[in-house]
Amino acid sequence: MPKSFTKKYPDGLNTRTEIHPAKLMVSSKKIILYHAYGQVYLYNQVRFALLTLLHYLKGEFGQTTVIIYTDKPAVFTPYQKTIPLKIELLTERMISEFKGELNFVHRVKICVLQDCFKKYQSDILYLDSDTYFTTSPAPLLENIRQGHTVMNSNDYDLMSADELYENTDWLLIRRAIKNFTYKIDGQNLQVPLTTRMWNAGVIGLSYSDSNLLAKVLSLADQIYSNKKVFTAEQFAFSYILQSKTELISSGDVIFHYWRFFGKYKWRQTYTYHLQRFFKKFKNQPISEQVKEAYDLTLRHSELRLPPKSLFQKIIGRFQLVTEAGLYGKIKSKY
Repeated sequence: MPKSFTKKYPDGLNTRTEIHPAKLMVSSKKIILYHAYGQVYLYNQVRFALLTLLHYLKGEFGQTTVIIYTDKPAVFTPYQKTIPLKIELLTERMISEFKGELNFVHRVKICVLQDCFKKYQSDILYLDSDTYFTTSPAPLLENIRQGHTVMNSNDYDLMSADELYENTDWLLIRRAIKNFTYKIDGQNLQVPLTTRMWNAGVIGLSYSDSNLLAKVLSLADQIYSNKKVFTAEQFAFSYILQSKTELISSGDVIFHYWRFFGKYKWRQTYTYHLQRFFKKFKNQPISEQVKEAYDLTLRHSELRLPPKSLFQKIIGRFQLVTEAGLYGKIKSKY
């Protein structure tokens, strides 16, 4: 089992202690933020995350609001009956603008955060869609304040990495940083390879520190312009937040079943099971879906992908051969 999983859940998902707070005891206004557009599986992931949030908060959100930026508001409007949820329309024009001149998809996250800060002027806990809650987020939300930020996990530096991280992605971002000079606040800077790379599936940032996003965006653009490395946004968040703030991990509050993690096919597995989940329970009330969602998280270690059919195996092999012919190597993660 991957190190980050055992770090997040030392007791295992099936044995973790469940907490039922009477209400979300957070001393100031907070926002839990998502964005989802373009793909059905992304909407399913956010819907499932909302169900796990409802399980742990029991409808008591206190001063916390959930905001979703999406191109399909109708997917999420049913949840407005049970969640203090605001939906921001994410238009094609906005998506194109947020991706920028280089069409960098991960740039959208930074711009959504900037837009949300501008409109709501509150501290934000941003979550990638491929996450869900494993306990109440109240303590984590309380930790988001001026000079104090949150990211998902502290993974590696660019000097060395363990067998899970020392791969093509690690090498690409290392090449993008090593011996290159970037500019931050008008000053030339060579980013040290000792900088820690944090997982950016969770970003907790105070409104008081929202000006840091301009630095993150600038550095991400410079790195991506230099090398087309998909982790440019992740490294930019990592460098700026650890340099300018006290940065902590989201710990065992959130499980991030991200795709690029060696042989562990978490995202593929959850994509499959969430599709089945919402097909099976689509006519059930939200309260029943909440119970079933929690039960699914407890069965994490039991979840499997169905065996591939002969046709799928043939298509998969054809894709690998095509990649090898086009790129001179196999780029697929799975």
